[in-house]
Amino acid sequence: MKICRICGKINIGKNLMCTKCGSPLNTKRGERCTIKGGLEAMSEHNFAEAMYRWVVAVRNGEMPDDEQYSRMLESTVDCIRLHLSDNNYYSREGVSELTRELDKNLMDDLLSELGNSLSYVNTKSQLSRLAGEYMFFAFDSYNIRFDLRDMVCVMNKAHGVMLDFKKIVPTLSGVDKNLDADLDFYLRYTDLIAEKMNNRIYREGRDRLATIVSFWESQGQLCYAEKAIDAAKAYSKIKLTRKESSARYAVANDKIDAFLDEYFSTPFKTMRKRCNLILSSIVVGNDNALICKLYKIYPVCVRKI
Repeated sequence: MKICRICGKINIGKNLMCTKCGSPLNTKRGERCTIKGGLEAMSEHNFAEAMYRWVVAVRNGEMPDDEQYSRMLESTVDCIRLHLSDNNYYSREGVSELTRELDKNLMDDLLSELGNSLSYVNTKSQLSRLAGEYMFFAFDSYNIRFDLRDMVCVMNKAHGVMLDFKKIVPTLSGVDKNLDADLDFYLRYTDLIAEKMNNRIYREGRDRLATIVSFWESQGQLCYAEKAIDAAKAYSKIKLTRKESSARYAVANDKIDAFLDEYFSTPFKTMRKRCNLILSSIVVGNDNALICKLYKIYPVCVRKI
């Protein structure tokens, strides 16, 4: 647990930045928080420290040039690849935070590189770990995506990558009794969640979706991301325990519905509250003018008031 010295928010977990105001949660390493300092940390295979230094550096105004960015991406991918056989090395936080700060999409580039990493895989356990790494970042993409149409693309690409991974299983050495089940789970879930997101996007329509995307672009925190990841974890738990039942799947499906409701409903609930607050303070005589003004800002909401 860490307490933000700026806003006082209690942060539970391994966040590098405050989940409320975005301030660094550790202020003792500022002198090394540069792009160069991050590259040094990553060369020492200290993933979390490198991400921390890069996030702070960029927030302090040091944006990497193309050469520096290429080195950041290359060193990050190399660090992950080098530890595919190391079950004790499991620290990957910070990528979505850094991606939000950069003018390039580190998450997409990282996924692309990991998806093309089969030449670094020799055993089934390494492939299992690579698949897990890829899916971790695919799910973490919810933290940087405002438009669920983009997440449909991410999940469809993940589905294709998992198919490629599955094809090479017979050629690998070693034993991993869970590998086939893990890959089958990833294939089923990416297909399922992409279909559910697509169906809801189609139901909402283009105009409402544009309003929804615009709303989430204006928010500092994407609260639906946590629920989306919780839904994935619920399905993953069924896979890990190998205890499939209609009740367990019902719970997992409810979590998917909760995530979709959060994404599609929250913008209109929030805007309705804002409209109601303004409407409650309208001065008699100016009602029509102000309602017309509100209609231009929040058309869908005012139609429902």
